[in-house]
Amino acid sequence: GGGGGGGDHGWGDAADKQQTPAQMAQMLSQVHAQQRARFQEQYRKREAQQTARAQAELKRQQQQQAQEKLGNLLRFRNDGRALMQQHHAAMRQLRAQQRQAMLQLTEANHREELTLLGQLVPPQQLQHEQGVRRNEYMQVVAQQDAVYKQMQQQQQQEMAAFVKNMDKQIAHFCANNPVGEQAAKQALESGGGGGDGGGG
Repeated sequence: GGGGGGGDHGWGDAADKQQTPAQMAQMLSQVHAQQRARFQEQYRKREAQQTARAQAELKRQQQQQAQEKLGNLLRFRNDGRALMQQHHAAMRQLRAQQRQAMLQLTEANHREELTLLGQLVPPQQLQHEQGVRRNEYMQVVAQQDAVYKQMQQQQQQEMAAFVKNMDKQIAHFCANNPVGEQAAKQALESGGGGGDGGGG
């Protein structure tokens, strides 16, 4: 029977090495927990990557939209300024032509008058009359010049105000929208210039 006992003893050794169901369950749950943790970590990483990608794409789209809107604002300001400058230049040209035409017409009338007067008054008085009439019509021209100059100044002020207001809007837009540093810098540096295109 001793041998049997030996056998039992052998079993006992094996049983010592084997795990109890509780230990087994604990080990399984540990492995399971590790796996789950690893899976969660991978999932979290992938989710973070996807989120980062989505955010980058959204940021890119927002920047693109903001840059388009900024482009529209810049175009509106620049076109407006160019249009006003063209208008002012045309007005200057028109005024120069009108002034020239008026002077020529007045000179012609003046000459006719003096020719008639020349038959009626002595040369000395004629010279005096000539001076008086010349003063009169030059005064009219000077008055018109003054009115035109005032109008021109007003136009310049309007243009400067328009550009200044647009520059303010552009700066505000750049400050509050994701246009990007480079685009904002260029936009802000392109500002001003409302007062140019002047001159008489």
